[in-house]
Amino acid sequence: MSNPELPSPNPGAAGAGDRAAETILSPSPADPPGLAALAELDPATPLDAAALGKLLGRNPRTVQRAADRGELPAPFRLLGRHVWTAEAILKHLAKRQGDALAVASRRERARIEAQP
Repeated sequence: MSNPELPSPNPGAAGAGDRAAETILSPSPADPPGLAALAELDPATPLDAAALGKLLGRNPRTVQRAADRGELPAPFRLLGRHVWTAEAILKHLAKRQGDALAVASRRERARIEAQP
């Protein structure tokens, strides 16, 4: 989906990159609530794929596929529905972020040690 507020950066224009970054980082009123809204929920709040998809601006099927790929934790059954708790999702994402940072740190250390 394109953002009509996103300027077309002109590499020769002074400050064009700054404006583009500012526009990308600033949510528009049409943007989904995102992870900030998820963090504000009670940690035990159950969320099905439709509710989580609405928070993240994604289709419920996309949310389920992300869980199948391990990008989200596995849901559990509650009253006949597959759900996650807000806390489980946030913990899973924090762990994935920590793992990614550890890998990047090891790669950087290896790169530095490989230099003559």
